[in-house]
Parts: sequence; structure tokens; C-alpha cells
Amino acid sequence: MTVILTTISVPINENQDSKLKEKHTIVFIGSFQLPSGNAAGIRIREVARLFQRLGFSTILVGVASDPELQYGEIRELGKIETDSDIVAWEVGHARTTMQWLQQVTQNSGAEEIIREQYSNNLLGVVCYNYPAVAQLKVARFARRMGAFAVADVTEWFDIRKPNTIRSIAKNIDTFLSMRWANRKMDGIITCSPYLTKYYQCRHGSRYALLEIPTFVAPTRDLEDEKVLDLDRDDSRKNLMFAGTGFDPDKLNRPLSAENLKDRLDWIVDLLYEVHRSGVDFHLDVFGAERKKYLEICPEQADTLEKMGDKINFMGIRPYREVIDTLKKSDFSIYMRMPSRLTLAGFPTKFTEAMVYGVPVLTNKMENIAPHLKDGKNGFFLDIDCRKKAVNTLNYALNMTPKEIAVMKTNCLENRSTSIENYIVPTEEFVRKVQEKSV
Repeated sequence: MTVILTTISVPINENQDSKLKEKHTIVFIGSFQLPSGNAAGIRIREVARLFQRLGFSTILVGVASDPELQYGEIRELGKIETDSDIVAWEVGHARTTMQWLQQVTQNSGAEEIIREQYSNNLLGVVCYNYPAVAQLKVARFARRMGAFAVADVTEWFDIRKPNTIRSIAKNIDTFLSMRWANRKMDGIITCSPYLTKYYQCRHGSRYALLEIPTFVAPTRDLEDEKVLDLDRDDSRKNLMFAGTGFDPDKLNRPLSAENLKDRLDWIVDLLYEVHRSGVDFHLDVFGAERKKYLEICPEQADTLEKMGDKINFMGIRPYREVIDTLKKSDFSIYMRMPSRLTLAGFPTKFTEAMVYGVPVLTNKMENIAPHLKDGKNGFFLDIDCRKKAVNTLNYALNMTPKEIAVMKTNCLENRSTSIENYIVPTEEFVRKVQEKSV
């Protein structure tokens, strides 16, 4: 496991009580990459900034996948953002099954880092989607130091086919984490109504609960890219899809689109219908290769052939390239089958679209229903009525540049997933978990 250590020092608010002033460091640990290597890294970095707004110092201990480092090796990366004090460290990740088993039952140096550098001012530890056994060890360690222990739960992983020791262990760990280890914490942070209700209905009074969606901080040049081209004469609409999980070697068998988290196959079918009606569009697909996708959905080979270059499979690309494409798009599109897997999380791609002023085309699910206003900052595509979905998509792709510009402005002005909305609930959450840990 690779470990990244990020330190952010900020002054403590004057109105905080003496205990908060004395102990003001919160450590986040988990399987996230920094500075923004994956969706987990994006979420945890912004959650840490939320706690910073309350005056806490935050430490991020995450993962990276540098193949040059041996398991357990530590390397300092220095500052990962030029205008901040964020400093990173790497620790070599597990390569063998035995190393992985050790990794999910131990804390890979996290306790040593905390004990040696932050023992005098540790207020709490937040475990991000952490392995069950290791999480309980972290909680016990934190409480011995007079700190609270919190779980940040943003996923309910699907059951894997039990064909390897690792997959069997992962299935067991998921069960233990969601139904046992998380309930042993002083508090739980969730990102969706589904998870919040799940833990509220199971002795919610035992722990404090805080629901916050995934925040996304815009890049620094965003202000220069808000110019909307209202006079363009190009009627073609540019769409963007970004998703992962389209490697057939990593899917449960038998191969089927039903195993996918993101239903790109639904999108292809709907776009084919509007293509037949003469609508001009272009879709860039990130995270999927055409060949591998057709191994999962071979029945769509003819459909893709008929649409020609209207759908372009980009494969896995750097995060910056994905965001640059998003900024230039008329719509971001994704669809998901409502299930425990998809309802438990919160789609980072939705928040990214709002931040960069891009309307979203997706199906209605309870995690984003409070945030997407149909016809204002996006459209819901009805998965229960194909005709309605095609009509909605047709309408969106025939909008004028000025109509789309209005929707883009609505997205930029959307504040439902803004960090400012969660400052007061987070402050109350911290006080509750302190009470629980006493």
C-alpha cells in the first residue's frame, strides 16, 4: 500500500472551545489517491477542506500506485500544489496476496505517523472506506489517545465472484465493514440518502451521522473558461461520458452489461434512436475502449458501426484531459441502474459538471434528485419508458446555443453541492462525535 501524508495548517477559530483549541488535528486515512488521482482522492481532499473551514488542521494518509516503490517503502513527494502547504509522501503498495492481506488488517504506518507527529494535538481520525479489521484497530488506537474515530462511507461494494483468495477476503471485508465495523465508530459520514437511512434505521443514536455529497473544487483557470459562445452556427451538440469498469477481465462472469455500474449501453441505444431522426451530435467516451466494450456488449457492434464517428472511445485518459473535454461539452451524460451499489454512492461526475457549467443528462435516482432540477441544470431520462427518454434526449440535442447557455449559467450558479452548505452541520457533527468518544 502506498501512503501519502498531506499536512495543512490553519489557525483555529477563536470561538471554538478550549478542547478544540488544544486538540485540533484530524487525520483522514484510506484508499484514495492525491492530488486528484481518482474520485476518492477528489472527495477526501474536499472533505478535508471542509474541516479546515472550521479551523482544524487536516492530515491525509492515502494511496498511490507507483510501481517503483517496494511494499512498505516510503518516499517524500514534497508539495503537490504549488500555492499551498500540502506535502505528500508515498509508501510502496502491496504486490502479493499475502502483502494485501497484511495491508487490510494493519495500518501501514498510519499509527506510527500519528503517534510520532500528532499525538499531542490529535482530535480525531476519519477512516475512508477502510478495511474492517484495520478500521477497528484505528478506532481503538485513536480512543487510547483521547481522540474520536469516524468512518467516511461512500461505497457499498458489489459482491465479487469468489474465485480467488483476494475476492473471497474482499467479500467478507465488505460485509464486516458495512454491517459491523462502521457501527463501532463514534460517527459516520455518508454521501447519500441510502446510506444515511441504512445507518439511521440501525441504532442511529449510537453514533453521530453527517451526510455530505462529493465536493469538487474548480481548477484555477475556471474564470477564464466561463465564456459562452452564443453565436456559434454549429448545430452539433457535444456530449461527454466518463466512467470506469469496462475491462471484461475484471467483471463478474458471465460477461454482461448487467454487471456494469455505468450503463453506457443504455446511452448508445438512446443515441442511436436520435441519430436515426437526423440529430447531429458527438460523444466522447472516457474510461472505455471500443474493443473491450464490445466484448461486454457485442450486440451493439452494428449500432456503433451505423453511427460512425459520432461516438469516439477515448479509453483511460489523464484527469486533466477529461476535465478539459467536459468544459467544452454541451452536456455530460451518464446512466445507472438503481441498485445498492449505485445508490450508496454520490456521482462525482455530477458535481464536476455543475462546477464547470455543464448540464447533465441522466436517469432519476434519489442521490441526485435533490440537486438536478429538470430543465434547469439538466434533464432526467426515463429508464422505464424508452419513448419518453428518446423524446427528452431529442429535445435537449435540438436546443439552441442560447438555450444551452441559460442552462450552463444555472449549473454555475447551483449551490446545492457547495461546501458552504455543510459547514454548520459538520461543526455540529464534530461536537457530537467528541461526546461519543468521551
